[in-house]
Order: sequence, then C-alpha cells, then structure tokens
Amino acid sequence: MHVSLWDVSEGGLCVVTRGTIEDPPGTLMVLELGSGVGVHNVRLEMQLVWSAAEEGGFGTFVGLQFPEGQTLPNGTFLDRYLTMELPN
Repeated sequence: MHVSLWDVSEGGLCVVTRGTIEDPPGTLMVLELGSGVGVHNVRLEMQLVWSAAEEGGFGTFVGLQFPEGQTLPNGTFLDRYLTMELPN
C-alpha cells in the first residue's frame, strides 16, 4: 500500500492513503518512508491507532504510533521535520 506522510511527531505519524484501512486499532505494521530521492529510506515498526476516511472517497488518514518503548530513530531525514519552526 502506498501512503503519503501528512504529519510527524516524536510519538508517531499521520499518513494518508487511497482506499480504506480494514485493520483494527492495535495492529502492528511496518512502514517504509522515503525522502523522495530514494536514498534516505527509513523502515519503522508502527502501531495503528485510528483511521478516518475522507468524504467523497479522497483517501483515508491513518494515525500510527511507535510501539511501547520505541521512538523515532535519530539520524533520518525525518529529523528536520521535528526541528522546523513554523512561521509567525
């Protein structure tokens, strides 16, 4: 399944995908994210927390958290998203 990264935090991720998610909350899954250039891929074990389908069939937003005791690994392309400052 192809997903696009929507949001990232130290505790988890939100992704969006086409179609629906049939798995129940608590399901463990492996997510492989790429930076767009294909050389900075990161593989993460995640736990499904929630999913919400958009009206009109646009896609489904999916909330994922790191399993207990795990966090976002340091040294990935995702680091810059956690340290970005939002404009005022």
